[in-house]
Amino acid sequence: MPMAALRVVILLSVYVLFDSLQLIVHMGSLISVFRTLKPDLSTYVEQYFLTLNICGTAHLFYLIGCSMALAKTILQSTNPGAYVLLVGAGCVTWGVLNRCRMRGDYAVSALAVAFLSLLVVIYTQVQSIYASTVLVSTYTFVYIISAALCTAAYRLSPFHPLANFPGPWLWYISSLKLSWVSLQGRRHLIIDELHRQYGPFVRIGPDTLSVNTLSANYIYGAQAHMEKSDSYLLPGRQPNVSLFFKQKTEKTHSDRKRVWSAAFTGSAVVHFFPALERRTWQLLSCIEERQAAGKDGYVDLAKCFCHWSYDFMGDMVFGGCNNLELMKTGDPNKLVEGGKVATIVVDRPVTRLRDIAASLMRTRIKSDADVELRDLTSYLLAGDLQTGERISHADLELEAIVAIQGGERTLTKMREISIHKL
Repeated sequence: MPMAALRVVILLSVYVLFDSLQLIVHMGSLISVFRTLKPDLSTYVEQYFLTLNICGTAHLFYLIGCSMALAKTILQSTNPGAYVLLVGAGCVTWGVLNRCRMRGDYAVSALAVAFLSLLVVIYTQVQSIYASTVLVSTYTFVYIISAALCTAAYRLSPFHPLANFPGPWLWYISSLKLSWVSLQGRRHLIIDELHRQYGPFVRIGPDTLSVNTLSANYIYGAQAHMEKSDSYLLPGRQPNVSLFFKQKTEKTHSDRKRVWSAAFTGSAVVHFFPALERRTWQLLSCIEERQAAGKDGYVDLAKCFCHWSYDFMGDMVFGGCNNLELMKTGDPNKLVEGGKVATIVVDRPVTRLRDIAASLMRTRIKSDADVELRDLTSYLLAGDLQTGERISHADLELEAIVAIQGGERTLTKMREISIHKL
């Protein structure tokens, strides 16, 4: 078979593969929609067109791969024509992704397919794995750099929607700096310093503003209906629903919020007082014991407060089924430490807390009939009293870890601030 014909066959095979993947994605989307039988037609339309955007962007990456392969017809890497095509492909990619967001795993997969298809095409011509890999890597590097430079130039340009807001210009380009200071635990200090320097409105990311003024009361109000950022998306793209994480529709969030609200009415919170009083007396004993056992009579109050918060939140969520007992054991599983590094892809302390919370929730569900004082789980198990819809066990396990982590942080910070002011 002539080399040119072989190249055409390979490109057509890759194209057919992409079309097959597109059909599978479309069918998967349709099946998932009809399986859930959502009554809201707008939800179906939104999911379907999201799938179209994803597949269209994947085809764009494929066409970029073909453009890169056609650039190889010039074959000499020194020929500027190939690099002109690569830079143009990078600019087109920026333009498309600027209009419609794409999941990172989809983008990486599409780029990998384009890379491999181009590698095969070039290998059929040069018959050298090393030379093919070097050339394709060079082309891919130029393509990625051109797309990155276009992105950076746009974010720094006066055409960006947030161009009129002040802030450190390096933060305009990427959110890496914000992520880094957040991981260090210095986000509140850095953001406060930026507000002192730039004013009440500061641009702290490519598409992120920090607002520090009472005059912007609309965004603080309960009826603001401000959409959460993508950083609140559920990790792992799980199909579960949780109050803390960003939901696909406002109705989903409102329905779950209504279930949670039942546990925090004036008549409901009194059921949490016995556990609160018992754990507070235990906190005093814990401080005395650790002070006596420590060197020079010193005790780490911050750690004591964290352990107290976890123990109380365990009682509040699981009632008598709680067995965290960090004030007694001293957190051997490093659950407190795991909350700080929760943004890392895989971290064992985070998964330990998830596993423990899921196990406690399963135990609590089995013993629901024996509960004397109502805990948070009892309200979650009751479901939405307005619609009669119950929460799935998978969602209950997720809500358990959200309640423990969220409640622990709030309680600990409030007590630390109180101690600091005293």
